[in-house]
Amino acid sequence: MNIQQRTEERWGMPFWDLVGDFADQGLTRKDTARALGVDYCNFQKKLADNPNSDPFDASNVVARYVAETGEPFRDAVIRLAKTHTAQAAALAIGYSHRNPFLHALRARGIEVQFQRRTAPDALHQLYGDHSK
Repeated sequence: MNIQQRTEERWGMPFWDLVGDFADQGLTRKDTARALGVDYCNFQKKLADNPNSDPFDASNVVARYVAETGEPFRDAVIRLAKTHTAQAAALAIGYSHRNPFLHALRARGIEVQFQRRTAPDALHQLYGDHSK
């Protein structure tokens, strides 16, 4: 039985759904392998063999952002926090989800308060309904 079959049998759900759930919670590849009870090297190979199913952000998102923009990661986060939600800031940096972005912040000791989403009703109260 391969890693996918063993995992699906043990957890009772599709392998990629389970891996995606762990990634959405902000777990790293290594943490996910440990949680699944599988060998990390085999798990990495499974991800590499299935790049379209791999839910994890590239591990070099921060390095890529700094190389492309020249802006230090901490400076970018502080700047974006003034005008962006955490999800919008994550996308601006190059992450596809906010959870890995928030994990990267915690790992680097960066503490900021992001903007909160404005409810659609509150936007209508502020700007009126121009859809008519």
